[in-house]
Amino acid sequence: MSLLIPDEQLIDAKKRIVEREAEKTAATPAPKFEYRERTPAQVFRRMRQSYRNNQSFAPPKPEPEPTFDEPESNVEDPYIESDENDSDTRKAKVSSTTLCLCCGHARNEHHIAPQSHVAAGDHPYYCITPHCGALAIKDGKHAPCECACFRVEEKDVPKLTKPRVGPYDLCGNCGHWKISHCVKSKPGKVSRLKPGELAYRILRKPDGTAYGCKHFCPSDPNCQCNSTSCAHALDDVNFCPCEKFVSPFAKTKAPAKPRGSRKKKTRFRTGGELFPSPAETNNGDAPFLKP
Repeated sequence: MSLLIPDEQLIDAKKRIVEREAEKTAATPAPKFEYRERTPAQVFRRMRQSYRNNQSFAPPKPEPEPTFDEPESNVEDPYIESDENDSDTRKAKVSSTTLCLCCGHARNEHHIAPQSHVAAGDHPYYCITPHCGALAIKDGKHAPCECACFRVEEKDVPKLTKPRVGPYDLCGNCGHWKISHCVKSKPGKVSRLKPGELAYRILRKPDGTAYGCKHFCPSDPNCQCNSTSCAHALDDVNFCPCEKFVSPFAKTKAPAKPRGSRKKKTRFRTGGELFPSPAETNNGDAPFLKP
């Protein structure tokens, strides 16, 4: 008995397999449209369909027509602001693109924080008001805008801008740069570090030698900065004793006056009797306290 399959049978089997795969991958034709009549319940539901029971069908609401015969109309004009309950209205949210009432420029074109101004090729001063820094066309030429303060409403009072603390501003406590102080991190920052990021500070001496801050510990892999203490090395051995960075622009608060002890007022005199005997009363009627 021969176990070899003739070539003709192999060719026929291959053709059958190809035809079978072609039938599987062939796109099935779309089903034909068949009209089905609605049931009486569907017809009745369609007849009673409205915007109240079907949210997809919502006709536009009719607008009230103003009456010109009456002297006082009940229709409010959306373009006229009423003076009623002005104190109860919420204040509009101010963003970077909010336009100024004085000049019409956006808020991000104003100096909200103090910025250096160039005069005679140098930076001689910083502005202290949120004035406009955009250029306006005046007499056919570009000139600085004359707006002195950013305002949204006419009742806004101009306020002085607060300067931002930079990396090279001196600490109000120790006098060292802010960049020499640590940055306080939230607990567990070691487990959320990005590639190349450290949880502690690495500083350099003037000769280029690198050293770690107060919070660095070679034996603790989870060490991280938990305060804004100063990491400046005074004598290349000890750190600065400053434990917190203080802004040089912070206002010093006056010490609170000590409050005196308040004595509790008593209703009865001390040293007297609460319930004296009738013989010690005044005329035997009204009792009095015996000293």
